[in-house]
Amino acid sequence: MAKKKPVVTNAMSKLTSAKIPFESIEYEVDEVGDNFGVTIAELTGLPCEQSFKTLVAKGEKKGLHVFCIPVAEEL
Repeated sequence: MAKKKPVVTNAMSKLTSAKIPFESIEYEVDEVGDNFGVTIAELTGLPCEQSFKTLVAKGEKKGLHVFCIPVAEEL
């Protein structure tokens, strides 16, 4: 049986290149409600206060904006 190839995101590649330590936590999802971040925090056993999501928004005049906010919050 072939070994499962690990998932490597662009963010993970950048962290590795910058020699910044990080931990990747995998989880399985059957159904997700309205707040995906809170559901994932619960599945991984991490407190919502320590779990964040990154949002990218396109501004009309200033280009792209990147936000890192707690998973239970909205932009």
